[in-house]
Amino acid sequence: MISLRTTPFVILLFFTFVQSSAIAQTSPWEGDWITDLGELNVIVEDGELSGSLKDKDVDGVVDGNELKLNYENRIRQGNQYVWEKAKATLELNEAGTEFKLKGKGKTFRGWKLSEDIDESKTADFSGHWLSNQGNIVLEQKGDKVTGIYGSQGLATLEGTVKGNRLNFKWKKFHFTGNAYIEQNEDGSRIYGSTVKYDNPFTWIGLKAKEYTHHVAPKAGEIVKGYANNGMLYNLRMPDGWKDGDPVDVIVLFHGSNFTTAGMVFITAKNWPEIGKKFAILGIQGDKWADWSNADDLRHNYHYVNWMGKSTFKGFPYTDRESPSLVMEVIEELGDEHSFERTFVGGHSQGGWLTYTISMHFPDQVDGTFPMAGGMMMQCEPDVFDDEALMEAQRTTPMAIVHAKNDNVQKVSLSEGAYERLVAHGFSNVKFISPSGGHPYDFLPVNEAIEYLDALTTDDADLLLKYTEERLAKKDWRTVGLALQRSKDLDSAKSFSDIRETFETEASKHAERHLKDIKKGVYGKWVDRFIRWHDDFGLTDSSVNVVDEWDALVETHSEMAKELEADARKAFNEGKADEGWEMRKKIVLEYFASPLYRTYKKGVEKKFGKLYKLVKRRR
Repeated sequence: MISLRTTPFVILLFFTFVQSSAIAQTSPWEGDWITDLGELNVIVEDGELSGSLKDKDVDGVVDGNELKLNYENRIRQGNQYVWEKAKATLELNEAGTEFKLKGKGKTFRGWKLSEDIDESKTADFSGHWLSNQGNIVLEQKGDKVTGIYGSQGLATLEGTVKGNRLNFKWKKFHFTGNAYIEQNEDGSRIYGSTVKYDNPFTWIGLKAKEYTHHVAPKAGEIVKGYANNGMLYNLRMPDGWKDGDPVDVIVLFHGSNFTTAGMVFITAKNWPEIGKKFAILGIQGDKWADWSNADDLRHNYHYVNWMGKSTFKGFPYTDRESPSLVMEVIEELGDEHSFERTFVGGHSQGGWLTYTISMHFPDQVDGTFPMAGGMMMQCEPDVFDDEALMEAQRTTPMAIVHAKNDNVQKVSLSEGAYERLVAHGFSNVKFISPSGGHPYDFLPVNEAIEYLDALTTDDADLLLKYTEERLAKKDWRTVGLALQRSKDLDSAKSFSDIRETFETEASKHAERHLKDIKKGVYGKWVDRFIRWHDDFGLTDSSVNVVDEWDALVETHSEMAKELEADARKAFNEGKADEGWEMRKKIVLEYFASPLYRTYKKGVEKKFGKLYKLVKRRR
């Protein structure tokens, strides 16, 4: 045995070896990474970093498990994308396989690609994955994998597994290409990129472990499943429900970067009577927010380019956006679980989606309740020409819910939607506007559902009780709608006292309104009459008044349409002042047109109170 005390040469050799080994050690940051900003290549020398992110040079300093990185980020400005310089501090996990942004930021996360693939092992890629390219549903036999992605059924992939890597060919619409994804050690993540592609894009995904295809429902409990098209859902059957029992269902859509899991829970908790009577189905958006983790999944819907059954023409393949996808889930689960009446409601982003269901699929639902959202152009009541569809739109009940002090989505969005719908003959629309703000938890969801339940029920006793409650609150519009429903139930006799009270209230101002309409000149009476018409237009006392008004509507509508066409042309040509003058004329001269309610507030905002304008003109 050699003694180090007596061999100085050995001592020198030992320390030289240790020093050389330390220098030769590779930094865990070095290598190729898949990130949510693109492919990142890292080289580290003496703590200094260089490399590239999406073919743009990067540099930085490594300090243990932290990396201070300087890079360029691609952001959108107006209608184009630009590169801007950016800085980030990234934190590496203990295993050296994953990093995240230090602090509260949601983006800039990365996963390290394997340097060597162990081909003696075959990872299991089967199941449901959430990804930045859409939901992925894969089947694996041996090392062969096939599947669909994007929740659309139009995108497919097939490939072969080697070790923890799946090399595959993808096809979406008429585009094709090659890509790879790797799986991390515990099988919870996938990450990869397209290859040999002009504009490469990354694939980042998360295993949806808690979600089961066609999950078995349970009474009083929330279960997690996914439908045939890959859409995730949270389902709670009512208390006391038994397999095979027919049940009514409430379908919920969430807001931006949110989830229906909490909505389903809160709905049953805040309003126990709903949880006892209805199944509650929350459908997750088909766009997973890729910054969210398995313990708090967040999603988004997309529908901006979806034109559905409107007279507008859409772009190719946009018919497979969220409205079509959620309706497939509703139909699929309705058949599977014997759902009877279906009420659809969405909050914020989900509120906008709910209007698309109301206007494009009214014959497939029994009522809707959009909350804290607005109406897109492809849902406007005047962009349809199918008579059967338009009839279904007008007879399917809708309860619009929007708090007065909402600081996220202005209440004017719902006010405007209500005005336009009612002006176009949507008699079954109710507007509920409490004080308060944006959150779903504090909105009167129960009031909206009670309204839809009563106006579609076959239970005369339930309808009578509801009508009496609304009468006590002098909610004349709802009372009128409930009385109409009572006729369908052959229970008019039970409602005779309520009907008499309703007719008496309606007759108080009927004669005065008739005289005003016959004058045919704009005045403050127009708004008073419109509110009276909204409340009492269905009474016997209103027949003569409504007939006189409808004649005026027919005359005014044609002239208003012509003016509106000219106004839009002026706006398109940059002649905004001319366009507003035409809309002012619509409001002041053709006030019986549905366009009056559409543009009244806008004209007043630009020109001042309407009655003052009338006086000035005189």
